[in-house]
Amino acid sequence: MDMVAIGEGEARLIYRVVKFGDGNLVLAPHNEAGNLKSRDKDPADPLRYLNMSATRIRADGLRKVHVTAIGGIRDPGDRR
Repeated sequence: MDMVAIGEGEARLIYRVVKFGDGNLVLAPHNEAGNLKSRDKDPADPLRYLNMSATRIRADGLRKVHVTAIGGIRDPGDRR
């Protein structure tokens, strides 16, 4: 499972990559579970995918992070 981070320190958010292609990424918060596709379509559910274009990925400083078996996060930090 690919995980990414946006932001630094207390503002850092961790997302799971749901889908990618054509220069776009579709992300879901790392702590969300269940049938994400149907949850995203359900207006009563607060979950919404985060869609990012290549331009926004670069502007927001998105980066790949590694999650250890016990849940630790290895984050290289913002490289902008």
